[in-house]
Amino acid sequence: MAGGPFGKIDFLDDNLVAFDPLDGSSIFSANFAVGAIFGVWAGDRLLNRRGAEQAAAAYAVFGPRTTLVVALPDPGSSAGQVVQEYALAHEDGSSTWSLIRKNIQIGEKKVFAPANLRAAAENTVYRDLISQFITDEYTLRYTGGFVPDVHHILTKVLKQKRLYENQREQLYNQQFNMEQTSFAMESIKDTAQTVQAMKAAGAELKTAFKKQDLNIDSIEKMQDEMADLMVDHLGYYLQHSSAMSREVDMHNELQDVMGQSFGVPDDIDESELMGELDALEEELAMEAENPTAGAVPSYLQVENPPGTPIVPPQDILSRPRRNRRSSSIRGAISETYVSPANLILPVFIHDGEKNIPISSMPGVDRLGWRHGLLSSVAEARSYGVNSVVLFPKTPEDLKTRTGEEAFNPDGLVQRSIRLLKDKYPDLEIYTDVALDPYNSDGHDGIVRDDGVILNDETVEFLCRQAVSQARAGADCVSPSDMMDGRVGAIRRALDREGFSHVSIMSYTAKYASAYYGPFRDALASAPKAGQEHRVIPSNKKTYQQDPANYREALREARLDEAEGADIMMVKPGLPYLDVIRLLRDNSSLPIAAYHVSGEYAMLKAAAERGWLDEREAVLEALMSFRRAGSDIILTYYATQAAKWMAGED
Repeated sequence: MAGGPFGKIDFLDDNLVAFDPLDGSSIFSANFAVGAIFGVWAGDRLLNRRGAEQAAAAYAVFGPRTTLVVALPDPGSSAGQVVQEYALAHEDGSSTWSLIRKNIQIGEKKVFAPANLRAAAENTVYRDLISQFITDEYTLRYTGGFVPDVHHILTKVLKQKRLYENQREQLYNQQFNMEQTSFAMESIKDTAQTVQAMKAAGAELKTAFKKQDLNIDSIEKMQDEMADLMVDHLGYYLQHSSAMSREVDMHNELQDVMGQSFGVPDDIDESELMGELDALEEELAMEAENPTAGAVPSYLQVENPPGTPIVPPQDILSRPRRNRRSSSIRGAISETYVSPANLILPVFIHDGEKNIPISSMPGVDRLGWRHGLLSSVAEARSYGVNSVVLFPKTPEDLKTRTGEEAFNPDGLVQRSIRLLKDKYPDLEIYTDVALDPYNSDGHDGIVRDDGVILNDETVEFLCRQAVSQARAGADCVSPSDMMDGRVGAIRRALDREGFSHVSIMSYTAKYASAYYGPFRDALASAPKAGQEHRVIPSNKKTYQQDPANYREALREARLDEAEGADIMMVKPGLPYLDVIRLLRDNSSLPIAAYHVSGEYAMLKAAAERGWLDEREAVLEALMSFRRAGSDIILTYYATQAAKWMAGED
């Protein structure tokens, strides 16, 4: 390519080009400007090349007109490069590039384009950066396209720079003209005074020398010639003082307007107005005599209710309530945020087509595994909740003492995973790893005849279950069984089967809580009564944590982290906020909190009776999880909470 915007750069022999052909494709239909981005590197290799190594770079803007901004090497310049802008013109059936800006430079300007505002809800560092720009009064430029935003900032700065330079030049010229005119007027005044002085001196000379042998006529003639000369000089300055005269005229007009008196409208009571002004004058005088008494002007004061005690202001320098006085300041300094991205929606599924309401969880259904499941997930996704965890209701005839249905490749969970991934490939799917939905005894592990929950044997089946779920397409397996060593065993099993990319969210601190009742009702997974010649524990206290224990959670957390857990969970959530904070302060892993079925049912029951505001109570609960240190919240309110966050009822 011998000419054009890229000068003499030879693309064919010495350089390689990398380009994005259409930046801003998502905003193309909105008729916004879009663009293309080009990078040119010398040599025959593109991989691992830095931007600073480019031989040239460019971007094209496709909008009301087509322009190309090119950065080229320029050894003769101080910067070593030059940036130029070309415009594409169409004439007589041909297209030509014309140079419209020779040397573009970005001046100092408080403008920023954040590229992806949605990321601010998910990344606190990015959100803090944007907040700092806003605090520093930067102007936001955001169309959703990288090229148009960059070009807007670049050309906007250039236009404003030129405007500023033109205005500065005009002001300088105006100032110079004013100074010249002022000097001329002063010279006129001096000349006039000189003429008057010379006339007076001439008269005195006539009187003084009338009796002398002098040629008075000659003196008068010389005086007249000098006066004529001074008058000519005066006329010259008067001729060139028109600009000053215009300024004087404008000044006089302003003085005339300011000196006019204006009548009071008929509907104004002048006496009442004067009375108010007199009262205000007296008040200002009193405030001047006693400055502390009038800290707030009377017209800004709100009267206290009758009976309020009159007390002097406290001598307090720091008043925290100042930072709570308005929704704007409260929002600006809020320390904790909750967004739909923080939420996981737990869904109950069954091997049928119709949704079945769960009586102990109003508003929650056992979903038909096809249409009901897809519909529920679609609604959640429409409000920004893109993560679900599956809990199956297994038919009683498929349950056994060892729970082999848990790793059936055509089981309910496995089929549901494949269905969801086929419809929504980017959906984040979490699965529950435990035997209680499949165990005829209702326990998370295999129950021996004497009532002992077998640990290592159960872990073997949990590994098979996790691998089966990963093979179906699960993104994250979540062992909730609380067997010892299960996290490490599952991690090794997944890696051995080629699923090293599948995450583990461990139920690290799962307490033997009374808040699980509605959940067990939904899945019919409560421990069963003992049978003849067998002992079946009526609770899960031999493997779930004691609610009285706090430090034990830290021990479990250290074991899970060492065994390869990617996320650690605390369950239940609200009664164990202290445990969430304990794990947050002692681990860098993400922390999840489960807003369990009992907590959900309590809020629903109180709201139905009008005892509390459901929306405010739920959002406060979610905020408390985040404030305590959780990154992820599993809640049956996920979709509804996302609607509330979006401003819907």
